Amino acid sequence: MELNELKTDGDARESGVWMDYGEARFLIVGFSSERYKKALQKEARRHSPHKLKKDFALAETVATEAMAKACLVDFEGVTQDGVPLENTLENRRAILAHEPVREWIAEQAGDYANYLANQEEEEVEELKKP
Repeated sequence: MELNELKTDGDARESGVWMDYGEARFLIVGFSSERYKKALQKEARRHSPHKLKKDFALAETVATEAMAKACLVDFEGVTQDGVPLENTLENRRAILAHEPVREWIAEQAGDYANYLANQEEEEVEELKKP
């Protein structure tokens, strides 16, 4: 692999990439984006660093709130009682409250290959293989 093939697409990392999850689609910004880093820092500042290190549940809450504000940008195909959900912060929080979905979104946001520049979908899938 050429070194220049490892460059990320800064636009994709900052504005997000659409990813399918069952019948739903999510627009996910990467964890390495400035947008997410700033949101995480803002949420973390509300608590003492010592408490964040000692209290895993609090750290997870802080990270999830930052994901709702800056990582999960948009979604399609998510309904409640058959009615499509609007893209609001409250609905993004509700989506992230479902652990399997939250973990999947976190995995996608942290996956460097999702944000590589000039990569065909098949090439990205090949890079993800162990």
